Amino acid sequence: MDWVLEDRRRRALESDDLDLHFQPEISCVTGDIIGAEALMRWNEPEIGAISPDVFIELAESTGQMNSRSIEYL
Repeated sequence: MDWVLEDRRRRALESDDLDLHFQPEISCVTGDIIGAEALMRWNEPEIGAISPDVFIELAESTGQMNSRSIEYL
């Protein structure tokens, strides 16, 4: 199934189907927003939601994502 996901992931990148969401980080002491975490999401039309653990590992194993890519995101 990895090759199927790899093909679909490649198409998702080409068609801009990955979504970037931001989750606020809130101080438990003050209740203020102190930062944000960037979260990548992929909802594949035929398969459904693909876990970031799966698609990021796939991108790393094929050499299409490395620590520099993550810094860029």
